[in-house]
Amino acid sequence: MASIQTNSPSTIHVMMFPFLAFGHISPHVQLARKLIHTSPSNIKITFLTANGSVPRVTALLPSSPSVSVVPIYLPPVSGLPSGSESTADLTPDGAEAIKISLDKCKPQVEEILRTVHPDIVIFDFSQPWLPSLAKALGIVN
Repeated sequence: MASIQTNSPSTIHVMMFPFLAFGHISPHVQLARKLIHTSPSNIKITFLTANGSVPRVTALLPSSPSVSVVPIYLPPVSGLPSGSESTADLTPDGAEAIKISLDKCKPQVEEILRTVHPDIVIFDFSQPWLPSLAKALGIVN
């Protein structure tokens, strides 16, 4: 089992990156709320989501200085209508396109990981490249 090297002796910084569907975002929000409620002074949460979903996700998360929402910007891909930010905006074919766009966000996510350097990353099925990226940066996932 890997040990977690924290940013400070008393705080664990958790980055959450769910798939861009509210059926996936909601459980991550629930976990974030539980973590903050259980240990408000020892947990910091950084939540990644598509830029257009930031207001909705922010409203779902606890209002706390320990919680931040960081936008990612979906690059255009064939089959993804302009302005689509979650599967709520899409047909099933569009949902496949959002996965492709999400894969193209890897450089953005790498920069965010380097900048915020969380202790642990909790992610969803749609980012199969995230474990190796986090590991290369010394981050548990």
